[in-house]
Amino acid sequence: MNIETSNILVKGLKDGDKDSFEKIFRHYYSNLVNYCKRYVNDDDAAQEIVQDIFTKLWLRHSELNINISLKSYLYKAVQNHSLNYINYIKHREKYQNNAGLSPLHSNNTPLEIIQENDIRIRMEKAVLTMPEKCREVFELKRYEGLMNKEIAQQLGISIKTVEKHMTKAISLLKNALQEFIN
Repeated sequence: MNIETSNILVKGLKDGDKDSFEKIFRHYYSNLVNYCKRYVNDDDAAQEIVQDIFTKLWLRHSELNINISLKSYLYKAVQNHSLNYINYIKHREKYQNNAGLSPLHSNNTPLEIIQENDIRIRMEKAVLTMPEKCREVFELKRYEGLMNKEIAQQLGISIKTVEKHMTKAISLLKNALQEFIN
């Protein structure tokens, strides 16, 4: 895709033109998934990450501010989301190991293990769908064990904002896990 075509499509996207979005999606999707796989080494995760990027691109099209080429913008977005995903997986594994959540160490019945895995998967998906700052605060609090004050200092936000993000994260998790809550 040449620069002129790319600029026309970006302008159309900013204006909410679905055809422009669709052309961008068709042109870049498979290459972005392949690029993402280099980071996450998981086909399904790569597809979800790229789909999430395109979903956000469409939902925020009117706020779009691309100061570089569209291609560079999309590849950088994939890189950032992939690194966030890898970081999330590392924290999740660390948390599971520290909390003794691994089914290998469990005395539970197979049904209980399946239910635990269902809950864990649902929780992981819920965390991944949280807004970026909300997820970041949640992960720092739950997976790294930081206090609100430490999170506020690290992210350069107020303690009240940290509390707001945690409240939102817990609410989102409760909604995602509603069927498992008595």
